[in-house]
Amino acid sequence: MILAAHQPNYLPWLGYFSKMENADIFVILDNVQYIRRSYINRTRILGANGDFYLSIPVNFSSGQKISEVTIDKSFNIENHFESIRHAYAGSPNFV
Repeated sequence: MILAAHQPNYLPWLGYFSKMENADIFVILDNVQYIRRSYINRTRILGANGDFYLSIPVNFSSGQKISEVTIDKSFNIENHFESIRHAYAGSPNFV
């Protein structure tokens, strides 16, 4: 039996899904301390002028668990969709 665990990520890399697929049991490890400026609430994408981060604004206190962190109400997901569309619109197979 293969057990794997990983902290949640915003738009995770392909290896994250491979890790899930190859495990018999996969645990989302969200009862540990939230780490500021990590891939928990941000991701890096490649745009026309180089790579840049997409970050979800969160409300948290020092020492708080990942599962207790909340998304800031000012967050608008449409801005992220537009950034992704703009970055990848000219790529092959982009829908």
